[in-house]
Amino acid sequence: MKTNKTKEDINPLTIESYKITKEAANITRLLSLFRVMKRVGQFILIFFLGYTCTLLSQSKGFADFFNSNYRLTAAYTSRYTFIDGIQRPVASVKAGVSFSEKLRVGLGYAQLRRPYEFKGIVQLSGNVYNETDVHFKFWYLYTYLDYVFYKTKHWELSMPLYLGAGASNFRYTFQDIEYKKKNGMVFTYEPAISGHYKALPWLGVGADIGYRFMHVNKQYWKHQFNSPVYTFKVIVFWRELYESVKAKKILF
Repeated sequence: MKTNKTKEDINPLTIESYKITKEAANITRLLSLFRVMKRVGQFILIFFLGYTCTLLSQSKGFADFFNSNYRLTAAYTSRYTFIDGIQRPVASVKAGVSFSEKLRVGLGYAQLRRPYEFKGIVQLSGNVYNETDVHFKFWYLYTYLDYVFYKTKHWELSMPLYLGAGASNFRYTFQDIEYKKKNGMVFTYEPAISGHYKALPWLGVGADIGYRFMHVNKQYWKHQFNSPVYTFKVIVFWRELYESVKAKKILF
């Protein structure tokens, strides 16, 4: 019978090598897309840094952002990314400040919603090995800077940039005992393009697409963590909804 015993610090078993699951057979078909998205991500990053340098060179104009009207913002998103070519959802919550509806800055938290599973080889003793299922997870805190470069009554396009740091761990079960092992730090940076269409004053639909560069402990170099990131979203503008209800305006 399986026990719920968990080992946090004492871990007599060592995962020596890994075999990618059969699900990852489609990775070769995604490699070309990854290369393209990586180029796009690099272009966004260079463009973003170039624009930031331009703002900094015009110090008065840059300072005007922070001296203007501001409002608090918050959001929850479920973004999709890939590990070894396998799609996995990442849950994210963030909060920050928007200046003149042109520049948004803030902090957030993200984590893998479901563990990434792969086959691991566990060394028992000497040259004796056993295959087991390994469940890998990561989380990280991040800061973001989001510049709105195009805005009309209905459309908005912006360039968010995310920088994060966190940790990862994996679990596996052997002889009815569950083991947990910390896997060190995780570092990420993610340039992206975000846009939405405001169909109603208080309701919009949109999408984000970017590329996540992710450094994980060297032990996992055999796995591909750099990948495109995308999400489709429905946006409720709560302030506009509140004002419409308060003014007894027709919502639709």
